Amino acid sequence: MFNYYFQNELSHLKEIGTAFARENPAIAPMLGEPSADPDVDRLLEGVAFLTGSIRQKIDDEFPEIIHNVIRQVWPHYLRPIPATTMMVFSPGEGTDAVASVSSGAEVDSVAVDGTACRFRTCTDVVLPPVSVVRAGYEETADGTAGIRVTLSATGRDDWKADSLRFYIGGGYAEASDLYCLLLTGLRRVVVGDGSLPDGVVLGPESLRPKGFSEEESLIPWPSTSFDGYRLLQEFFVLPEKFLFVELTGLSDWRAPKDDGEVDIWFELEAAPEVPLRVDASRFMLSVAPAVNVFSHDADPVLLRAEKNEYRVRPTAPDLSHYQVYSLVGVSAYMAGSGEVRPMKPFHSLAIDETDVVYSEILTTSPVRQAMDVSISIATPGGREMPEFKSLSFDVLCTNGFLPEQLLAGDISVATTRSPEGVAFRNLRKPTSAVLPPLGTNALWPLISMMNLNQFCLSRLENFKAMLGLFLLDGHGGRRVFAASEKRIDGIVGLETENTRRLFRGVMVSGVLYRVAMRRDHFAGMGDLYLFSTVLDRFLGLSAALNTFTQLVVTEVGTGEVFTWQERMGEEALG
Repeated sequence: MFNYYFQNELSHLKEIGTAFARENPAIAPMLGEPSADPDVDRLLEGVAFLTGSIRQKIDDEFPEIIHNVIRQVWPHYLRPIPATTMMVFSPGEGTDAVASVSSGAEVDSVAVDGTACRFRTCTDVVLPPVSVVRAGYEETADGTAGIRVTLSATGRDDWKADSLRFYIGGGYAEASDLYCLLLTGLRRVVVGDGSLPDGVVLGPESLRPKGFSEEESLIPWPSTSFDGYRLLQEFFVLPEKFLFVELTGLSDWRAPKDDGEVDIWFELEAAPEVPLRVDASRFMLSVAPAVNVFSHDADPVLLRAEKNEYRVRPTAPDLSHYQVYSLVGVSAYMAGSGEVRPMKPFHSLAIDETDVVYSEILTTSPVRQAMDVSISIATPGGREMPEFKSLSFDVLCTNGFLPEQLLAGDISVATTRSPEGVAFRNLRKPTSAVLPPLGTNALWPLISMMNLNQFCLSRLENFKAMLGLFLLDGHGGRRVFAASEKRIDGIVGLETENTRRLFRGVMVSGVLYRVAMRRDHFAGMGDLYLFSTVLDRFLGLSAALNTFTQLVVTEVGTGEVFTWQERMGEEALG
C-alpha cells in the first residue's frame, strides 16, 4: 500500500515542478530541467518518502485512536493470522514409551532461505499402541451399509482405552462429507464381535465431534475476546481443524494385543446415494493442528530523551523472516542500579500512580509486506519519568509469509521442545499468513458490531455482515478468501423464533434460528454441515445469560434439514 503513496508523491513532485518552472521561469528555472545528478534524485525520493508517509496517515484518519478502542474488546483483530497446518505423530522406530504429546510441543520445518519455520501444536495428542491398517465402505447381503475400520496392535499390552480420537483425513470436500455422514447418519458402532471384553456395541451418541473447546484453540486467543469469534476465525483459516471425532464408551473394551486386529463397524442408518471412497487415510490417529507462533527474542533498546517511539524488532539476521505476533510484556532497566521494572499496557485496568505504562503502535511497514510494532512509554498524570536506561521485550513471533514455501512433509525437524522418540510430519501445505487490517476504513465496521446481540443476529444482512468481518483477504490467500466469501453468500434465508423448554426442572427461554443455505456455494454437503456446526456453537456462546439457542439449517435445493441440539453456552441441553 505504501508503494502507491510513494510513487504518487514522487510523480507529483516531478510533474508539479516542471509545470511550476514553465509558469515561473524567472524564479525556478532549474525545476523544469531533467536531472542527471543522483544526489538530486535521492533528495526527491526522500521528500516523496516523507510526504507519502504523511499522506497515508491523513488518509487513514489516525488509526491509533480506533486501535485503542478495538484493543479493549477485540484485541485479536489487531494481530496477524499466522500460518497453520495439521500434524501427525507416530512412535519412532524401536520405541513405544511415549503415550502422548502435550499441547504446545514445538516442531521445525526444513530451512527456507536459511530459516526454519517453527510451529506449535494446539491440542494434546494420544499415541495409542494401535494403528489403522484398513478402512472401507461396505454393504452387506441384508442391505446394511457401513464403514469398517481395522485396527492392528503395535505393542504395549498394558494400554487401556477409554476413547479413540480419529481425524477425518484426505481431501477436504470428501472428508467433510464423511464427517457429516458419521455424525448425522450413524445407527450404531460395533467394536470387535460386540461381546465384552473383546468387543462392545455403542449407540450413535458415542461418536462425538471434537476441536471446538477453548482448550483446543488453534489461534492464541486473548482472554478478553469473545470465544465465539475464535470459532469463526479458525473455520475460515483452517476448516480441517474441526474434522475430529472421538469414539467414547470403550472403558470396558479390551484392546487387541500381540499384533492382533480388531474391526470397528460404523453402521449407517441408510446407504448414501453415492458410494463412499474410504481408505485408511480417512481415519487417522494422533493428529493435531499446529500454528506458526512461538516465543522469540527481541532486540533491547536504549532510551533517549529526544525519542518518543521505540520499534520492537525480533532478533534475527533477516527481519523479513520474522513478524511480531503479539507483545507479551515490556520491562525497563533503571540506570545505575540495573533494577528491572515491568511495565503495564496503557489499556490495563490495574494501573496506579506509581506505574509506567506503554502503548502499542501498529503500522503497515513501508518497506516490506509486514506489520511494524512500536511502543511509546508514559507515566500516569504526567509524573516525571524514572531514569530508565533500556527496555527489553517479551514477544510472540511468527515467520510471516515464509511458511508459504513449505509443502506437505516439510515440517519434520525436532527442536528442544519436541517430544523425544516421536516421528512427525505435516499432512498439508501450511495456510497463508494474513496481516491485520490496520486502516480505519476496515476497522470502523467492527465498532458497529460491538453491540452484538440476538436482535442484531436475527436479520440476514446483519448476520452475513458479521461473518464477513472475519474474511481477511491476505497475501497468497485469495482462493481461500473467495471460497469463504461464497459460503457466506450461500446463506439465503434467516428466521428467528422465541421459544421455551424445560431444562433441569426449570422453564428457560431461547431463540430458534432457522437458516436456509445453498449447497452449490459450498465444497459439498459436508462442508455446509461443518460450517453450520460452527455457527451452532457460535450462536450458543452469543446467547444472553440463562437463555438457549437452537439451529435448524435447510438446504434449499434438496430440502434436507439438519437440526442441532439446543445449546446454552458451550453446553448442549439433553
